[in-house]
Amino acid sequence: MDTASVPAPLALLKEGDTAWRIARAGRAALLVDGAAFFGALREALAQARRSVFVLGWDIDSRTPLVGEDGARDGAPETLLAYLEHLVAQRPDLEVRLLLWDYSLLYAAGREPLPSLNLKWRTPERIKVALDNCLPLGACHHQKLVVVDGTLAFCGGFDLTTGRWDTREHRAEHPRRVDAAGRPYPPWHDVQMMLDGEAAAALDEIARRRWQIASEEHVEDNRGAAAWPSSIEPDFRDVDVGIARTIPGGDGQEAVTEVRRLYLESIRAARRRIYIENQYLTAEVIADALIERMQEEPGLEVVAVTPRSPRGWLEAHTMGAGQQRFRERLAAAGLGSRVQFYYPWVGGEEHPVMVHAKVMIVDDRLLRVGSSNLNNRSMGVDSECDVAIEARTQDQRDAIHRLLCGLLGEHLGLQPDAVAAGLEGSPSFIGFVDGAAQPARGLARLPFRQAHGESLGDALNIVADPEQPLRPEEFIGDMFNARTRRADVKRLLKLGSVAAGLLAMVLAWSYTPLARWADPEVLMPALAAARGHWWIYPLLLAAYVVGGLLLFPLTVLLAVTGMILGPLAGFVTALACAMASAWSGYVVGRWAGAESIRNLSGRTFRFIRRGLQNQGTITVAAVRMVPVAPFTVVNMVMGAAGVRMRPYLVGTALGLLPGVVVLTLVGDRLRELWRSPDRANILWFALVAVLWLGLAFVLQRVVSRLRRPKPR
Repeated sequence: MDTASVPAPLALLKEGDTAWRIARAGRAALLVDGAAFFGALREALAQARRSVFVLGWDIDSRTPLVGEDGARDGAPETLLAYLEHLVAQRPDLEVRLLLWDYSLLYAAGREPLPSLNLKWRTPERIKVALDNCLPLGACHHQKLVVVDGTLAFCGGFDLTTGRWDTREHRAEHPRRVDAAGRPYPPWHDVQMMLDGEAAAALDEIARRRWQIASEEHVEDNRGAAAWPSSIEPDFRDVDVGIARTIPGGDGQEAVTEVRRLYLESIRAARRRIYIENQYLTAEVIADALIERMQEEPGLEVVAVTPRSPRGWLEAHTMGAGQQRFRERLAAAGLGSRVQFYYPWVGGEEHPVMVHAKVMIVDDRLLRVGSSNLNNRSMGVDSECDVAIEARTQDQRDAIHRLLCGLLGEHLGLQPDAVAAGLEGSPSFIGFVDGAAQPARGLARLPFRQAHGESLGDALNIVADPEQPLRPEEFIGDMFNARTRRADVKRLLKLGSVAAGLLAMVLAWSYTPLARWADPEVLMPALAAARGHWWIYPLLLAAYVVGGLLLFPLTVLLAVTGMILGPLAGFVTALACAMASAWSGYVVGRWAGAESIRNLSGRTFRFIRRGLQNQGTITVAAVRMVPVAPFTVVNMVMGAAGVRMRPYLVGTALGLLPGVVVLTLVGDRLRELWRSPDRANILWFALVAVLWLGLAFVLQRVVSRLRRPKPR
């Protein structure tokens, strides 16, 4: 083996800067697409003896945990059934599943109530926790599996449905169906598997997060996990850097290793950068590319992304952000040296969904993880990436082979043919443009018409922020009843993010119900409902049932105003919202504190601490701090034993500002959705000021009422 050192100007991986830790892996392999990942994971879990940690943005008990040939071991295929099978055979094995708890908001696109399906149906040695230990607006996006503390998987895959596919990405495949049996389009993703001390470091991340979310300390119970025999390592005895994003807040200092590693990697690039990523919107990345490409005239960038955003809201946020990203590069004169592509099979009208998060720089650095190239991944969402920086020629060759394999998959070519093509072509982009085959290839991503720039900017305050939203800066410390001299400044700050409230109204645009947030679908339905008596019981049912399914209350309030108009809308919305609040309260009281604590995690403890007494004013104060979805707060208050009368009166007081504004201006809100021009954006800003003004006044009243009386 050739282990001669490859000279490098400066190390890219530096502990405490671009990496949290650099640790040795005895073996590391790139698992490309779902059949490879799920098959290798099944093989690894079959050998688990002590512990399994699964961390994900989403975890679905119905996930098919099988390779390309299905389950050949006679055990159940789906995730939950397979885990139950394992713990039944291994008396010392404990499995811990940790998923982002706000996934409950996406009930239509995910398994409903994962805590119920994963926790209440499983043996005691399969433990489940919902993790919301992050600032407002942030999500847990890390995707890790660790087996016996010494074998780990890190990348873009969640253990959920709709992810399985093979590297062929056939237009149709009998196994590529969701939990309901519906086929879904081809899906591309990548995961890194590694062992040794690098895996143990990822196990430390998993154990630390589990303790924060569940308050259970798990000792280092390292075993000797078996490397799946079907997987040939791409690297042996290699150093692996681990980079994280952890947003600051609640005593946690911000961690931005993901961001710094991206910037340092770009600054070191000389010939080519290859990117696979779902989102490219971060201006800091665009600026780094511009600066480096102006310094290195031979540098080219190939970015492989999805063909189009999924849904109306994503088009107006991430889609518009990526358009601005590209325009920024083009304005710098780099349009010919940075090209965006989408993969297709069977014709350019049949795209492959790209969910991978991969960057390869000059055969020098391979990076795989959970982070997108958007603002959220730089500083808002929790992320975890692993990176290998080549130190030997063998390692450079391995990175180059993986680049050729990824390109070959998309272009329909063997890796050797890609390697020969890259060697013989003076241009990275020129090779890609000329290499497509009749059955599959990479097509240039067209520039798209801007999606209402003003509206997109407003939505991005919530959808793709650079920093977490901090309600305490805007709302004040309601629990300690302090008033500040900076109230006016805080109100101005509120105005700066007011337009972002619209994103909350459209939250379900991220799910398969997105079509009902599309004005072209919603407006005719609303118009048809006006003037019918049955709309009142229908709305009541929508509030109660939708509330229990965690449908956003703000959407229901706005729709009520659109249908009924100002006065009738206000009365109906307030009555229906109170009925929904009462229903959630009853469910929480019936389920009890332990069950709701399991469902809501840290939110339960936060709200319960805020209930210093159970009076009306305290309930109103908790209502005005947006710590959790409406229904979660309802159930927690029921489980915490809040008395009915102060609960209902305090809830009405806390809901009043939003109900007033969203219903009294419902008709005008329709116009904003239909036509986000300057006049309507200005109108919405005035409405937001009204909303915030009412909330501000009510907050001051509540603060005064809660202030201890002098003796």
